[in-house]
Amino acid sequence: MTESAEARLARVETALNTLIGEVSKLRQSMDTVGDRITRLEEATKDAVPQVWKLRERVADIIQGSSQHLRRRMTGRRVTS
Repeated sequence: MTESAEARLARVETALNTLIGEVSKLRQSMDTVGDRITRLEEATKDAVPQVWKLRERVADIIQGSSQHLRRRMTGRRVTS
């Protein structure tokens, strides 16, 4: 092998080693992202039923507040 061929081979080997290292880092990052997504999905599954209950409760409160305001404005009881 000539000197220039050896130098080119060394540069290619260096580039390949760099590429392999970066791919390894990328895989680790993707594993971390995957773990975070899994935890988020699990937390979301647990939270969804609570969201619906809270929505219903807020709707009840709003309905009660609007009836109370109507009663105060008209001076009589309002039924729905």
